[in-house]
Amino acid sequence: LPALSFLFLGRSVGRNDASRVQRCVFSDSQAGAIELRGAADIEVLDNAFHRTYRTAVWVTEESLPDSITLRGNVALETLRHPREAESWWRPFAAFLVEVRARELS
Repeated sequence: LPALSFLFLGRSVGRNDASRVQRCVFSDSQAGAIELRGAADIEVLDNAFHRTYRTAVWVTEESLPDSITLRGNVALETLRHPREAESWWRPFAAFLVEVRARELS
């Protein structure tokens, strides 16, 4: 699991209160730093991600489009996990955003 997870399933998808993650530092996160699954109205602002494995921020396709703000974040050394199998390669990115964001800058 990521260091911080917003997980909304079923009828709770997109029905969360507004949330903000601001000016935090995530370092050496073994399974990613932040995951937004089924989320809406969340701002991720001015954070630093250092040596995270897989992703710094992952906004999954279950999240609502035009409701997530990613602004002023920096990711340094986003890495493939050393224990991950090498028989196939799964794609990964520092910022993996599977829905249209409200703001991405």
